[in-house]
Amino acid sequence: MSEFKKKLIMCIVFALSVGLISGCDNRIIKSNDSLYGGVDVALGYNGLISYRDDLLVYYDYTSGEATVFCSHPECEHEKFNAVTNPDPKCPAVSPKGYKILAAFMSENHLYMITEDNSANSMIVYRADANGENRKIIGVISAETILNGYLIYNNLLIFTGVEMAYKETDENLLGVAFSNILSTWIIDLETLDVVYKNPIKKIDYNIMYHANNNILYYIYHDNETETHEIKCVDLQTFSPLESISIPKYATNEYAYVVFYNESGYYLNKNQNEESVDVVKLNLIDHKHEIVLSELHIKGNATLFSVVGDYYFINSVYEDTASANNWQNYIYNSKDKQLYGVDMAYSGVETRFMSYFISPDGEHMIFITFPGMQAEYRYMRIDDFIAKSSKYVDLRISLK
Repeated sequence: MSEFKKKLIMCIVFALSVGLISGCDNRIIKSNDSLYGGVDVALGYNGLISYRDDLLVYYDYTSGEATVFCSHPECEHEKFNAVTNPDPKCPAVSPKGYKILAAFMSENHLYMITEDNSANSMIVYRADANGENRKIIGVISAETILNGYLIYNNLLIFTGVEMAYKETDENLLGVAFSNILSTWIIDLETLDVVYKNPIKKIDYNIMYHANNNILYYIYHDNETETHEIKCVDLQTFSPLESISIPKYATNEYAYVVFYNESGYYLNKNQNEESVDVVKLNLIDHKHEIVLSELHIKGNATLFSVVGDYYFINSVYEDTASANNWQNYIYNSKDKQLYGVDMAYSGVETRFMSYFISPDGEHMIFITFPGMQAEYRYMRIDDFIAKSSKYVDLRISLK
């Protein structure tokens, strides 16, 4: 596999693993709360938590400073080893040596979820904000967390995978294994499962978005021709009326992204030389064209909307694979479309991930200075202007 394809795969995995951060809504915000988690990180308003290599580290957006979740003097953060370190004292490592599946802040507590040695079991730890006084508070009866997760008002929302098996004559083991997927909502105070909805078949990654105490997520099932936005009341945990997803083209459904109380998607015009940006009101389900006849070469996808900015990626089919895509930002304030990348800063930059903004002015995205993904924080306007005013969060393995 070429280096280009490896980086492209890494980018796609991350892009599919992290949801768009909402603007202001009525969520109860603690200054250090996490908002979304994805591949080895949980993203918040002021910084991110990395659990790459099973070590908990906090990275501040504005300074780039890294702080290990450990206040023990001269601690070397030694990980579990059945022979040499069977009882790790460092609060920043997995106490039993199991892989860390998620780590995040909620209501001034640090949570860590790890694998277990039992099937369909994930161990949940809760600690003080600095990682001290960590305790097991229970288990979640799922095998793993698939893709990204959302933290909202002390609720954990994710796609959970449960392993099931049945007897069969089709193999020598006599057993056939399968995965059962569901949308889970866990109350972090009690670990009660307050909502669980099976997903018969997942046809592409499910993104979760919460606004005004309503959960929204895209659901596709090609077998049953179900293509909709599911809605759940996050106070009663009752399902609300779903919203049908329109088609982008004749045989393709629109890719909807969320911002606050709206969804956004592209509508391809019949001549296929331009696209419209359509705003979907998540309350009354009305569709409104907010940007008409945007001329973009290739097959365009709206990746994100943040305030006045629309982030679009386009893939060309008539060029070499190394040069067959372009990222754009449309600024609705000055009504300009900008072709953007970070090549000016000396790193691989076409591999931009989901565009995530904690405040509507700054953005966080993946960079690839090598094969290992890193993160960058900067103002959106500075990115458009190719400014060097950015903070790189260098997540090194310990």
